[in-house]
Amino acid sequence: MKHAKCEIKRKLEASEPTKFQVDYLQEKREIRINLPEEVWKNIDTIIMTRLFQEELVVEKQKEGEDEE
Repeated sequence: MKHAKCEIKRKLEASEPTKFQVDYLQEKREIRINLPEEVWKNIDTIIMTRLFQEELVVEKQKEGEDEE
């Protein structure tokens, strides 16, 4: 399993980065992102890019919404 350490800069407290973990599971062809509770509550969309040319957009499903 490969690990990438990433940081999010908070707008209000830019001097204190919020750390999260990204795991690349090659055998499962999967990426797992572990976000702190504060970040999880304050985002609706995650955008991943490949060389800033292709985008994959993932939107958080609100509680109570049915999955298709």
